Amino acid sequence: VADVLSWSISETLADLRHSMPLWAMQGRRYEDHKHLLNGSQTTVDQAERFLEDETQTISHRYRPRSQALPDAPQLDSGNTTNESIARIIARCHEFDTMNFGSATLQEEQEQELSPEIEEERQIERPAPTEAEAHRVDRDLVRLVRTGQFPQGPRNFLPAFRALSSCSAANLVDLAQFPTELLVTADFMRTVKRPPGLSSAPYCSDSFQRPVQWILSVADPRHLVVLSPFEANELLLDISQSEWATLHLYSPRLNLGYHPLDALDLYTIGRQRTSELVPRSLVVQLNLFAGQLYLRSFDEYVELCDHLGL
Repeated sequence: VADVLSWSISETLADLRHSMPLWAMQGRRYEDHKHLLNGSQTTVDQAERFLEDETQTISHRYRPRSQALPDAPQLDSGNTTNESIARIIARCHEFDTMNFGSATLQEEQEQELSPEIEEERQIERPAPTEAEAHRVDRDLVRLVRTGQFPQGPRNFLPAFRALSSCSAANLVDLAQFPTELLVTADFMRTVKRPPGLSSAPYCSDSFQRPVQWILSVADPRHLVVLSPFEANELLLDISQSEWATLHLYSPRLNLGYHPLDALDLYTIGRQRTSELVPRSLVVQLNLFAGQLYLRSFDEYVELCDHLGL
């Protein structure tokens, strides 16, 4: 502890001695200039006395100097009858910093001191909300074990219609989007709706679940987006299934990342090739997950055609 305190005190003293010459010169400059302004009666000569040399000549900066630095600005040459300057000189003597010709001081005097702009990010988080209870629906278990979608499933919803409570629903007609990409009810449920709040003003933007786990079956017309809970609970069933495959997926949010929409990075269950996934489904998946970068111009044209642009 003693060594830390000694180091802290010595560094503080060194910083004070380093800053003292600049502080002293600023104090002398203030004392020299404070009587020059007379309001509207200020003369041109008085105003010109405020001016200082903006730069130093090459000769003045680089010519050889003696150790005494005779051309360096010295505070003692000021008006020592001024009480403020006398106090500044006394304080400089206390810190043994009467050398005002150092290169550091000259550089600092020539710099235009810009105010430091401190920026602090304030993240506005949503209000605390009670989480929904997870559950695995029987229709999903049947899909994994048989590879067949039930007739009129209530627990599978077109992915884009699941955004009906988001702010995006006010900008586009979600009913016009394709319906081949599906999401489960557990993927949609994240938090409970605040009590006493109608469906109109409720916005679920802050509680949307990222797309990570994709389920494919023998039927190539559909892909199903699962929640992490469902993927974990059905992991054993999927690994033993002859009909279903679980894919790890992530949208391409950075140009340095490789695209993962081929759905072949990590798979569990029945092995299938990426060619069996229709391109229209891949486009829907990337669009729903929020992918920001495309791999080629052809993919860009494909997306524009898909959106009717």
